[in-house]
Amino acid sequence: MKKVTAIISVFIGAIFLAGCSIGAPDLEGMWSASDGSIKTFSSNGTCAVGMGDGPQSYSLSDTADSNGRYTLQVTRPFDAFTLFVKDTGGGQMSVYDENAKLLWTMTKK
Repeated sequence: MKKVTAIISVFIGAIFLAGCSIGAPDLEGMWSASDGSIKTFSSNGTCAVGMGDGPQSYSLSDTADSNGRYTLQVTRPFDAFTLFVKDTGGGQMSVYDENAKLLWTMTKK
């Protein structure tokens, strides 16, 4: 009985750890965007996505919506806006507005 309990515990632990590794895509770094600009996301939560002047910070949701898009909240000193990011694989992301319109694609540099 102890052996079965140990095996079940290891199995449950493996499932838990596997679940922890799944989550939001890693945005940190520089990205070449299809609009010709460079987008940057730093580990300290700052970003430059080229949507207005002033310092910008960001947060990314941990889970995707039913379309596989993560919520990207960008905050500036005077306002905030929401974008949606989808990891399309191969170091590429698609960025959408709140109406699901594709704004740009970007490739990790």
